[in-house]
Amino acid sequence: MAANLFYIFCSNLLGFLQGKFSLQESLEIMISHEATGKKIKNFTSYILSELEKGSPFTTILIANPYILIKKQYQLLFYSEEKTGDYKKSLDYVCKSEKEKNETIEEVIKLSLYPLFIILLCIFGSIAFIFYSKDFPVYVQQASVFSGIAYANIFLVFFLLLFAFSFYMLHKKPIKNIFLICLDFFLAQSFDFTTALEYASYVFDDKKNIRQIVLDSLSGLSLGLELSTVFDKTGLFTKSEIKTLDLYIFNGNLRGGIDIVLKELERKAQKNKDIFISLVEPSLIICAGIYFLLIVIHSLLPYLTFYGGLL
Repeated sequence: MAANLFYIFCSNLLGFLQGKFSLQESLEIMISHEATGKKIKNFTSYILSELEKGSPFTTILIANPYILIKKQYQLLFYSEEKTGDYKKSLDYVCKSEKEKNETIEEVIKLSLYPLFIILLCIFGSIAFIFYSKDFPVYVQQASVFSGIAYANIFLVFFLLLFAFSFYMLHKKPIKNIFLICLDFFLAQSFDFTTALEYASYVFDDKKNIRQIVLDSLSGLSLGLELSTVFDKTGLFTKSEIKTLDLYIFNGNLRGGIDIVLKELERKAQKNKDIFISLVEPSLIICAGIYFLLIVIHSLLPYLTFYGGLL
């Protein structure tokens, strides 16, 4: 819910900024507009009041009590704060959140049938537990709840793995954020050294990588190749380094960054397509294994027992 609120906020703010309104004017319009939801209006009012007190926009976003802002978004806004233009960050947030929402809708649509089967199995196991109380004690002791326990442990493990896979699918690698921030500064005519220094702040949680970048800054003026700095971070593949090196040689680093980012997005989209294609079959298999565990470890012993009596 909070993520959707932030998406709506960023989408509206981006629209006004693209309409040549200032940041403060855009926020004032959003607050006064009747179509603005109450939660968005409260969030926007908080930001505007803090801006009027002189607080930086990024600091306000990070400290706001309404919506938890993702770390990668914080880094992007922090980078653009030095340029005074937030449109690229807002556009990135809107695209990322829209893609995630579309994936969620697709996953839900594909999951309805398999989840219905899993729910039937769960209700069946609950009914089985309820009626097993009337069975003789020696029958219950044979294999009472082992199958149901195994099945539910498997189900919890599978759903956790599924949720983790979805999270990793939409987690942008830190090098994406680094390249985007670097491009921000280069677009504003910062020199390579200054752009790298500012962009290195995205590695706040990875002090060793940031230190590598900072240590390389003095070497740039002594002839150190810029591609070597990218290589030393250990984040980029050989192919990506070659692409960046080629564009640096041609004096167009931003072109190289654009190519690398597009390739990273292409790979991310491919992984997303694979994930989507596996959602339904994996959930159906999960339902089958869940049911099979109950049958083998709980239901079959009862059938065998009564079959023996007959």
